[in-house]
Amino acid sequence: MSIVKKRWLIIFILAFLCAVVSYFVWRVKRHKHREFTYDIKLHKPSVRGYMLMAVFEKKFDDASQLIIMDMQGKIYFRRKLDATVYDFRQWNLNGKIYYTYFIEDKKAYHIPNLLLHTGHLVMLDSGMREIKQVHLLAHDDITTEKHQDLDLHEFIMLSEHHYFIEAAYEKNVHNIPDSLKPSKDIKVATTIVQEIRNDSVVWQWDASKFSELYADSKRRDYNDASTTKDYMHPNAMYLDPRDSNLLLSFRDMDMVIKVSRQTGAILWKLGGPKSDFKMTDEQLFYGPHHITVTDDKESLLMLDNGDSVMRRSTRINEYKLDEINKTLTGFKTYTIPKTFATFMGSVQKKDNHYFVSSGVCQYVFDMDCTTTQKDFFMLTSLLSYRVYKVDSIYGLEKGLINN
Repeated sequence: MSIVKKRWLIIFILAFLCAVVSYFVWRVKRHKHREFTYDIKLHKPSVRGYMLMAVFEKKFDDASQLIIMDMQGKIYFRRKLDATVYDFRQWNLNGKIYYTYFIEDKKAYHIPNLLLHTGHLVMLDSGMREIKQVHLLAHDDITTEKHQDLDLHEFIMLSEHHYFIEAAYEKNVHNIPDSLKPSKDIKVATTIVQEIRNDSVVWQWDASKFSELYADSKRRDYNDASTTKDYMHPNAMYLDPRDSNLLLSFRDMDMVIKVSRQTGAILWKLGGPKSDFKMTDEQLFYGPHHITVTDDKESLLMLDNGDSVMRRSTRINEYKLDEINKTLTGFKTYTIPKTFATFMGSVQKKDNHYFVSSGVCQYVFDMDCTTTQKDFFMLTSLLSYRVYKVDSIYGLEKGLINN
């Protein structure tokens, strides 16, 4: 071999080795877990409990951490995961404690051009050991042939073998009203809810069956078939303890609906362009998030994210509803005097206190509902879809756990 050829061979080998090294350096950086830091600015000794959060940074979506810490800032549990993780929470069912979280699966089908994470739910026992994984199931015309799976927003657990799951499912639809001028090739990301018992679907709700919902969306460009339309963007569901029917929240409709678990019918709509309840401008909400019913079972509670055009502020709203006569009998709101929290977040109410996480704005606080005095305020270095406050982490509080 000539000297020139040897020289070029050496150059090629060195270039190849550099490329390999660069690739592995990129992989390490891509999955780098940034340090989770926090600053607790206010804390009253009377504020007790533990916080559950799944934290991540936008630039490192594939590097998440599950965190459990107390209100003084002591971390009791940390688990690092090389995937996007959402909605880390605790369930206390029949005296047993469980934990669940959503994790993105790159092998699952992701609807092109939509900012929707897809994956499955992981169920853990009280010692943080995995019990099972929960996936979307094929049922009726819902298939999993392309590895379709769950949307990472919401889950309802009734027992280890009985729960509700949610998916944003891509479908060709042909029932969009002609007044909306739909393309014959249009695809939508519709909301699918499945009630699963003993690994079988016992009840399923498909939003695409309700043609009237298409006009309620803020994204009504159904004549453009070049992309799948995320016309609903579900982000919360909750079983109403007063009648066991299902509450669903949709960001891109500014709407909450109640669905009958007996018939699947829509019982009412709150908010949006065709609310069944007459609402004043102050009572309207935008980008509703994390809907629940207050402990006294009197009010619907939500985090009202707000809107960059209609109202650039984030609020905590409570609505008392006369569901028979479709009237609002009570309304309370509190505008959070902090950065406009455009999306994500949660609110809990207990013992006349709100516990609020802001999602994208990275702050958490505990506030007296009557005086609006904040007894706890924390800023974090990383984002969390929601943060939950719980009273006990029995089995974990005895020793610091890191893995």
